[in-house]
Amino acid sequence: MQRFDVMVELVHRNRVPGRVFREGSWNGPWRHPRWTLDYCGYPGLRIRVATPGGEVEFERPPGSWHLYPPNVSYWQKTTRTEDSIEQLWVQFQIRGTSPAIFRRPFAVVLDPEERIAACVRDMFSIEHSRRPGCDLILHGMMLQIAGELERAQSFGDPGTPADPLVVRAATDVSGRSTLLDRFDALVTERIKSPPPIHDLARELKMSVSSLAHRFKAETGMTPIERIRWLRVREAKRLLSREAATVKSVAAALRFSSPFYFSRVFKEVTGSTAHDFIAQQRR
Repeated sequence: MQRFDVMVELVHRNRVPGRVFREGSWNGPWRHPRWTLDYCGYPGLRIRVATPGGEVEFERPPGSWHLYPPNVSYWQKTTRTEDSIEQLWVQFQIRGTSPAIFRRPFAVVLDPEERIAACVRDMFSIEHSRRPGCDLILHGMMLQIAGELERAQSFGDPGTPADPLVVRAATDVSGRSTLLDRFDALVTERIKSPPPIHDLARELKMSVSSLAHRFKAETGMTPIERIRWLRVREAKRLLSREAATVKSVAAALRFSSPFYFSRVFKEVTGSTAHDFIAQQRR
C-alpha cells in the first residue's frame, strides 16, 4: 500500500467583508511555499493561475476548492461586492512518496456534501484549542482529506475548471453501497415526504436502535440530522430557480409552514433562505 505523510502548517477560517477584493482589478499574485487547499464562498470570482503549460484564466465554480502546489502564482478578480464571504484554507507539506493527486500542477475540486469543508472547519477549531493531542488529530484529519482527494481523482475527472474533481460518498471495499448511500437513496426518492425512521430501518433490514447506532458511528450524524440535510440540499436546488420563493419551496417540500422551513434551513446552513435567494440572483 502506498503511504505518505503530511504536516499541517496552517488552518484558516474567516468571514470577511466582500470588499477585500478590489472591484474590477486583479488581486495578487499570491504564492505559498506549501501546498494550499482553499475555498472561497464568493460568486463571480475570476481566477488566473500560472501553470507549467501557461496561465489559465476562468470563473471560479461556485462552492469549489482549489488545490495549489507550492510556489504556484495565482490572482483573483471580481466585478461584484458581497456583504461577507467565507474563506477556508489549509496549508501543509508532504513528506515521502505522494499520491497522484499531489502530482498535479493545479486542481479544482467540488465538495457537494461538504465532506472536506466540514473537516477543515473542525480542524480550525481543534488547531485553536491547542489541547494535548491536537497535532495528532490534525494530522489524521489531513490524511482523511488527502484520501478524499485521491479517491475523487480515481473516478477519472480531469480536475479542470470545466470538469472538476468531485468528492463523492464512499463505497466499501467490496464495491457495495455504504449505509449512507442506501439511506440517502431511500430518503431522496421520497424527499417531499421522507419515511419515518422505523420504516427506513425496516427497508434497510435493521432495527431502529441498530440504524441509529451504526449511522452515527459511520457518519457522525443522526438519521434525523441527515434527513434534514438532504431536504435542505433539495431546497437549495429549488431556491436557485428564477421564480422560486421561500413560501413556494416550503410548500413544494411539504414543510408545515414557511416559518418552520426557514428555521430548519438556517439551522442546517447557518444562513437564511432569503439570504440564499439573494446571493443566487446577484
